[in-house]
Amino acid sequence: MTSPSPSPSTSPPESAAWQRLFTLLVRWRGVVALLVGLAALFLGCGDAIFARAWSQITAGHLLLAVAAGGTVYAILALAHRRERVLHDLLAQLRSERDKTTTLIEALTEERDTVSDLNAQLSAMNRALNELSVAKSEFMARMSHELRTPLNSIVGYSELVLDGVYGELSEQQRDRLQRILRNGRNLLGLINDILDLSRIDAGHLSLSYSTVPVSEAVRLAVASIEPQAQVKGLPILISFEGHLPDIRADELRLRHIIIHLLDNAIKFTEHGRIGVWAGHVHIRSLEDTRYPQLGHGDWLVVRVSDTGMGVDPALHGAIFEDFTQADSSATRAHEGGGLGLAITRRLVELHGGRIWVDSVPGEGATFSFAIPYTNAIQYTAEAPAAEPAAAREQPMVLAVDDEDEALEIIDAYLSKGGFTVARARGGAEALQLAAQLRPDIITLDILMPDLDGWQVLDRLRANPITADIPVVMVSIVDQKPRALELGAVDHIAKPVDRDALLSAVTEAIAARPRLPILVVGENPNDRNIFAAVLRMAGHQVASVEDEDAAIAWLQARRAGLVLMDLKRERVEDLKVLGFMRRHQPTAETPAVVVWAADMPSQDAARALRTQRTWVLKKHGLAQETLVESVARAMRHHNGRGSGRQVKEDGGS
Repeated sequence: MTSPSPSPSTSPPESAAWQRLFTLLVRWRGVVALLVGLAALFLGCGDAIFARAWSQITAGHLLLAVAAGGTVYAILALAHRRERVLHDLLAQLRSERDKTTTLIEALTEERDTVSDLNAQLSAMNRALNELSVAKSEFMARMSHELRTPLNSIVGYSELVLDGVYGELSEQQRDRLQRILRNGRNLLGLINDILDLSRIDAGHLSLSYSTVPVSEAVRLAVASIEPQAQVKGLPILISFEGHLPDIRADELRLRHIIIHLLDNAIKFTEHGRIGVWAGHVHIRSLEDTRYPQLGHGDWLVVRVSDTGMGVDPALHGAIFEDFTQADSSATRAHEGGGLGLAITRRLVELHGGRIWVDSVPGEGATFSFAIPYTNAIQYTAEAPAAEPAAAREQPMVLAVDDEDEALEIIDAYLSKGGFTVARARGGAEALQLAAQLRPDIITLDILMPDLDGWQVLDRLRANPITADIPVVMVSIVDQKPRALELGAVDHIAKPVDRDALLSAVTEAIAARPRLPILVVGENPNDRNIFAAVLRMAGHQVASVEDEDAAIAWLQARRAGLVLMDLKRERVEDLKVLGFMRRHQPTAETPAVVVWAADMPSQDAARALRTQRTWVLKKHGLAQETLVESVARAMRHHNGRGSGRQVKEDGGS
């Protein structure tokens, strides 16, 4: 048996003795050095010293003695210095340890404070939610309590004025007409307040349907025309060209037009009221007809009058709550200042824009625009999908109208390590694709409601689903057409398991996962752009200036760079110049959100040949931004794969 080794924390007696001896040598290093020097001198010429023959002691002997003593002194001095350095280092480490301990204690206190603040914030949020619920309940009760007596006041006033209860004197008729008019005004104000409260609380949801625009305009005019006839104001309706049906909430769309007509009639004493509606396509960068709108197709409706007009300083304020152009105490026009505020909110709920053009004394034109992208059913609000990067397994949306076919595809892909969602038809496929944002879609062609070609076309038209790869799986063998229309592959039925797994795996592996880099000097705009792109399913990184963008691109790769920078010329964009001069960013597409005067069409076309798209910042719609980014990435991916991409001329 071997004897146990000594514990590292204890030293043997011999070690302690040597340590004490070493300490004495260091402390008396001068004496030790002198003794060593004398010893060296005796070793060199001891006989001469004992014989006192001093002449035999040479300078060399003395130098040797001094060198020996000096060497020993230096060694002992360095040892002493090392001991002091170690002592100082240990003291410093102890000090840093104490500071770290203090910092940890402070961080712990801060963490506890933050936890307390979070708890308080949660309690406040709960209180606010309870307050919101209480307010909604109060408004609902007040709606009933106020509307019930007002309905009686208005109803009985009308009956009395109609002579149901006998004849009236002129004075009685005049007083009842005032009661009726003010009762209706009060009822309208209560309805406006309730509508505004519901919109702000998010309780007003739009009921989308296909709306014939011309019919909606005529119905709105018909409902308000008696009010205009009282003042002798004709309402003239005009349409520009063919008006396609739009996907909108028909009732709310008519309310928007009625609110604007009511406002025009209220502030017009002589002349006329005009209503114009048209389908407007904003394509050119130099299209200045509607600077409020971005690229795309819009339904534009204008309501013009020959009334008092609006001061340009109030063009933005009149769309705020309880605001009127004439805010004086002696104003001639009644109303609570909520009509335009509600109108603006209803327009914005449709994803649209509203504005006014007016000169005081020359009338006013109120215009609103709703994007025609709402005509696509799947653009309706849907729950946010789980980001693809957060999924444990890639998701496949299998689309087929036959349960047996879906069962087979599901079994093959599930065993292959995929999560499978099923859609039994084209309409359900479009809805689930926008909601789930799967990694890939397998799509049958022969389906009763929408065939596969129609579904593929609508998937590519929607910015949310445009980049999802599609594999056609059908009894119809039309692979060339499938690839031409944007599918990544085609598999004929009956489905071969290995071919299906191979096609799906390769398509997912080839799908770009690079993030979009957002460069913006304005933090609010930068955060908005990033949020819109994330909601569209993109991974996003953001930096605050061009130097940070260049540093980011030197270390990483981006799928696209979105720039929101105030420059006089596109050529002044330093980050764009860097990208085009270096690899691998030379081929990376870029989108420039431009606030200055737009480049000419020739300049914009030249920029697109350099994989750069320019968007007009003023009036830029979220849908336009997402669609333009998707188009730029599709153009880039198509060029990189060798496929021909048709240039649409968009900006």
